[in-house]
Amino acid sequence: MPTLKNDQLSVTILPYGARIQSIRLAGGWEAVLGLEDEAAYHDEPMFHGAALGRYANRIRGGFTLDGERFELPQNNGPNCLHGGPGGFHAQEWAVEDHSDECAILSLSSPDGDQGFPGQLDVRLEARIDGARLRLGFEATTDRPTPVNLSYHPYFRLGGDTIRDHVLKVEAMGVLHVDEDLVPTGEIMPLVGGALDLREGGELGRHIDALNGSGGFDHCFTWAEGVTAELSHPGSGRRMKVTSNAPMMQVYTGQGLAEPHQPYAGVALEPQSAPDAPNRPRLGNTILRPGETYRRWIAYEFLQD
Repeated sequence: MPTLKNDQLSVTILPYGARIQSIRLAGGWEAVLGLEDEAAYHDEPMFHGAALGRYANRIRGGFTLDGERFELPQNNGPNCLHGGPGGFHAQEWAVEDHSDECAILSLSSPDGDQGFPGQLDVRLEARIDGARLRLGFEATTDRPTPVNLSYHPYFRLGGDTIRDHVLKVEAMGVLHVDEDLVPTGEIMPLVGGALDLREGGELGRHIDALNGSGGFDHCFTWAEGVTAELSHPGSGRRMKVTSNAPMMQVYTGQGLAEPHQPYAGVALEPQSAPDAPNRPRLGNTILRPGETYRRWIAYEFLQD
């Protein structure tokens, strides 16, 4: 169980699902929702702190690649969510190296894993520098396959709910989705209203303005890379999220249950577009032999 630590940050990562169990800030505040022990992560359905793969978010049913059809397990209505029920969140990662500042984990996903073609070899580097945690993925394959790797910690910077947190999402648009939360292919511009967080908005107020949907489960799009900031005005704590991903799913935890309550944390998941293997106009997510997939996500913690 690697723990990274310095005088500003302590991060614990479990080999099961490469899950972030804890991010403890200077002064003792726990910034993510964790579970009681490692065994609890094997039975929970909410992807607490998990590495997501092979494909973060939703693919409807399956996909056709180079003329061949691949069917995927459906664990979210008609969708394969976060790589399926046995995705990377439910696999044991190998700890290759570990120091106070850095941990290297790896996973080899065989051909046919959760229905995906090709063997995918993944390397994850988790590194802390001051009050910044950077997660970097690299992956290679021996056969063309969709790849979309991300992370799913639930953050809370103060209090017992994220409704009083302010989220600033400097995006250019948000994906329009159908009743199964799968993109239709349309990107809606942000022109005010409940989904527009470009100037920063109190989450509770925006959640209440979403006309009974319960909260955010939306994918925001950028022109060049993710930039967002979560803050808790009551404590002065802030967290900046950056990534080379083109999009980020915002999920406000309305489905959380014991030992946590709805809205106890917010997941900010930099990623590529949901269902892009079926909608290539939303971006190319196919990794081919000879290529290297690279995705990084950084969380920087600040105190006003």
